Amino acid sequence: RGIYSKAAGGASAEEPLLEDASDDAVEDWSPDGKLLLFNVGSREVHAMNVSGDRKPYPVLKSAFPQDHARLSPDGRWIAYVSQESGRREIFVQSFPPSGGKWQISNNGGTEPSWRRDGKELYYIEGSDFKAVDVKVAGSSFEAGIPKSLFQVQLDNTNRRSRYVAAG
Repeated sequence: RGIYSKAAGGASAEEPLLEDASDDAVEDWSPDGKLLLFNVGSREVHAMNVSGDRKPYPVLKSAFPQDHARLSPDGRWIAYVSQESGRREIFVQSFPPSGGKWQISNNGGTEPSWRRDGKELYYIEGSDFKAVDVKVAGSSFEAGIPKSLFQVQLDNTNRRSRYVAAG
């Protein structure tokens, strides 16, 4: 396992983005394609400016496992999964983190994904596909009550990116 870069045309060789990425996993790209979020050992989420100095820096650090970090379409919010409550739950923080943190799910959750316009956040709770209305204005964030959209049957052998929010 490692994190590599390669030209989309395939003409160039793979280039490692990190020296030692044996326990790292790509989480998300920023909407402008300049920032990469990646998970380090399932406890930290780091960011790297891939079009700049490529120097990784921590974004989310915890004594509890954290993963599935996703940037909002405007790049100002980060949704992620944390086990700080004793089970996997969805949280949102400003990006870069500057204080406030909001718990979105209330009965477990994984794999958050933003609607293209950033006004809704989706996630999976057991076999329920959930949606939460989101309102942002400046530095304020407000999440509605999670609602079940439909039941899903997903392969549990691969717990990364099992769906893509197209709307």
